[in-house]
Amino acid sequence: MHAIRLLLAAPVLLVTSPAALAGASAWHHVEGGAVRVVTGEAGPGGELRGALELRLEPGWKTYWMDPGDAGVPPMLTIRHKGADLPAELRFPAPQRFKDRYAAWAGYGRDVSFAFTLELPAGAAAAAALDAELFLGLCEHVCIPVQASLPVDLTAPQGQAETEAAFAALPGEPTGQFNATLTEAAGDMLKVDVTADGSADAIQLFVATDGRAMLGMPREAGRHGAALRFLVPVLSGADTIDAGSRLPYTIISDGDAVSGVLHLPPAN
Repeated sequence: MHAIRLLLAAPVLLVTSPAALAGASAWHHVEGGAVRVVTGEAGPGGELRGALELRLEPGWKTYWMDPGDAGVPPMLTIRHKGADLPAELRFPAPQRFKDRYAAWAGYGRDVSFAFTLELPAGAAAAAALDAELFLGLCEHVCIPVQASLPVDLTAPQGQAETEAAFAALPGEPTGQFNATLTEAAGDMLKVDVTADGSADAIQLFVATDGRAMLGMPREAGRHGAALRFLVPVLSGADTIDAGSRLPYTIISDGDAVSGVLHLPPAN
């Protein structure tokens, strides 16, 4: 991702705090908000669910997984004894913002990003996990926030916060509420959305794996029962191939679903 609009001259770097709450890191306060990592109770198979929680001060915003051509998505790395534990953030439905620089997707309210990971044997009884995060917070300009946070697992108490983060995620697509990538031609994707509600109430958000950059989807009329959106590919069109997975979220009349777009079969 390029053209990251961050105020790099004044980075905000948080150091590891020696005091950590059970099942959660301490809150770390920065300009524009505060952040912490919480966990629920580990399952019998070593599965651990958790959430990256972000409190935003009035007027501040942060980014969705694909923030457009001028932002940076939240990133989280979890480690146990120096070894990375793969944990992919999951995102609640975003909203669209437009400033003098660009249009982008993100959040202007308190938000939690859910995650799940597999603990190695014995880790649930260990002292802590180490969480490293990086995200952008924006008011009139955007600043980078980097933090290293210890998460104590000896007595997990982040269960309610973790459950709330997962409950806030969009649902799974259905036959009546979904999106289909019908064509990828050069610098444009055609995506057909099936959803109840008026066209004015339907919003589409599409992300990539980071190699390509997408513009804001725009409506292009009805195609049968579906509403077609055109999604500009601003760069990296040649990286979108049969193996590409393009996450999407649809919002319609207050409901939301998230799924993955795939290129249509070759004729």
